Amino acid sequence: MSALEVALALLAAFEAEDFPAAQELIAEDFSVTDHTSGRRIDRAGYLAAHRELAGAFGQLHREILDAQDEPPDEAVVTLRLVALNDRPVHLPTIGVDLETPTGRVLRTVPHVDHFTVRDGRVLTYRSEQPPGSGLRGLLDQIRQET
Repeated sequence: MSALEVALALLAAFEAEDFPAAQELIAEDFSVTDHTSGRRIDRAGYLAAHRELAGAFGQLHREILDAQDEPPDEAVVTLRLVALNDRPVHLPTIGVDLETPTGRVLRTVPHVDHFTVRDGRVLTYRSEQPPGSGLRGLLDQIRQET
């Protein structure tokens, strides 16, 4: 699979809440700095954060706006998050706990994710997140409403 195919498969696994499939697409030595907490997390922490994210928002969707292969081993995906805030948001992995749901559909501004792939697995991930994008954008919208 190309780097782009691996990145899109990982995003699709998160979308489907298929965490065993997602785990298979992430390298064992993967780590990333979380944009919301600033903490460094490994593969297990990254998967746990995505499990929490799936449970925190109804109808969470990653809307792919553009996707490109950047040979030899990188994929670049532009996307936005769309989520229904119909329940309290508990994300203990990154230290977020918001009790009051707004009942609104939230849409973030687009951001760009870069995935580096080795041997068919995501090795590194970094995200260019302008204000109003990513998880922070979702959380900011909730905080403005409550």
